[in-house]
Order: sequence, then structure tokens, then C-alpha cells
Amino acid sequence: MAKALSMLALDMGAKYTGIMSYTCDENSQVQKNVHFGTLVLPTDGADFTYSMTNRRMNRHRVRSQKRFKLARRLLIAIVREKCVRQALCLMRKHRRNWMKR
Repeated sequence: MAKALSMLALDMGAKYTGIMSYTCDENSQVQKNVHFGTLVLPTDGADFTYSMTNRRMNRHRVRSQKRFKLARRLLIAIVREKCVRQALCLMRKHRRNWMKR
């Protein structure tokens, strides 16, 4: 008794989904059945959209804002560190001058 192999391929898109079914014998690559088709998702209303442009725009806007906030925090940290070092350096210099008096 020959075994049959069945393969199913799906191409999942946003609006269209493609399906292909292929059946053949285990020993032979000659097909017994080949079926294919396309499923189209319906639009149920105005609130559902297949375009990802708005989602991508919002994602880029949020990432840009986060990047700006992180860059500002880094700059503030660098300036504070620089000011602290400079203040320590000035304190040492003034201490030396004070000790000379």
C-alpha cells in the first residue's frame, strides 16, 4: 500500500492569504491533487486598515522622542560631571592658594 504525502503552503499577507495544497505518492513525485486559492479578508468598517503607514509613523515618532530624551539626559550627565570635576579642580587650586597665605 502506497502512502500519500500531502503538503500545504500558506502565504499570509495583510489582506490576501494564498493557499496551495499538493498531494503525491511517497515513492513518486507525480501529483495526485493540486489545489490552490486566495482568501481575501473583508473590510468590516472604516476603523480597520491594511496600511501600516500610521502605525509606522507613530512608532518612529515615539522612538525619536525617546532618543531625544536619552540624548538630553546623557548631555546633562556629561555637563554635570564636567562641572563637578572643574569645581573640584578650582577648589584644589584655591586651597593651595589659601595654604600659601
